[in-house]
Amino acid sequence: MKKNFLFLIATLLCVAVFAQTPKLPTGQPGKPQLPAPKIPALKPADLVVTGIQLLIAEKNNTTKSVSVKVKVTVKNNGQLDAGATKLSGAFQKTTAQGVSWTEVSQLADFPAIKAGQSVTRDCSFTIPIGLINDNRSVNSFNFRVKADVMDAVKESDENNNFSQGILIGL
Repeated sequence: MKKNFLFLIATLLCVAVFAQTPKLPTGQPGKPQLPAPKIPALKPADLVVTGIQLLIAEKNNTTKSVSVKVKVTVKNNGQLDAGATKLSGAFQKTTAQGVSWTEVSQLADFPAIKAGQSVTRDCSFTIPIGLINDNRSVNSFNFRVKADVMDAVKESDENNNFSQGILIGL
């Protein structure tokens, strides 16, 4: 009887311990299969021009052009790195149809930007005076830049790549 009682106690202890041990789902017999972890997707790169500062603006009457040099800061607000890209310059033009931004055909190279980081570079553009104002007389105009003008970087927001416009007086 004492043996049966000890056997019963040992059996109950084993059942109690076994009931508290979590069971892992198995894919193949003898090989536990854990559930796949849920990893949130990372937000793609997002290039934003956070600063533009005029360094030089010179009118050249011989070449009938304006040379503009600006210091540009671009930040990657995304969670993934952004590869090297191009910046374009644009000037505001007033015509009989109204006011519009016209991109300069010349592009400036801009380096890769790690997620969450900013990069500042000097960028130069040359604008034919006749493009800015049809009567070829230019005293001032608004200028801005656009990051990733060729859409080389996959971004979470492609609509926030423009800087604020700056007034350039000559």
